[in-house]
Amino acid sequence: MVESQNGEAADGLPNELRTGFEKIDADHRELFARVDRVRAAARDEQLAAEVVRDHIAFFSAYAEHHFARELELMRKYAYPDQEVHLADHDEFRSAVAAFKETLTREQDPRAAAERIAAALEQWLEVHIADRDRALAAFLRDRAD
Repeated sequence: MVESQNGEAADGLPNELRTGFEKIDADHRELFARVDRVRAAARDEQLAAEVVRDHIAFFSAYAEHHFARELELMRKYAYPDQEVHLADHDEFRSAVAAFKETLTREQDPRAAAERIAAALEQWLEVHIADRDRALAAFLRDRAD
């Protein structure tokens, strides 16, 4: 994969967020693409909160698919930090529920969409860097 000068691979996933497991990295690329769609919706003058809710619903469903993939690996290889990792997933679920509530109450759905996109992106970056890369390192050690 060709890297750009800013440390990003040609597919857009920064090197520091790569796990080395293609299925997991592909999930992460899709999740970041969905964040970008929420951010694009925030720039739309005709934005309806329902559009952002749809993006968040898809994001949430796709994240659940990704979480299930990780859980399967954690169980299969008896990952010792499974509880901490899964607590992060629960934190994400709570955050998504709060985002949905925010959209219901918010007077300006564009501003809400931008705040939600920023929060999703930050959560992903921190979770991948802290939890998913640790899981990947553990799994690589088991594969050797």
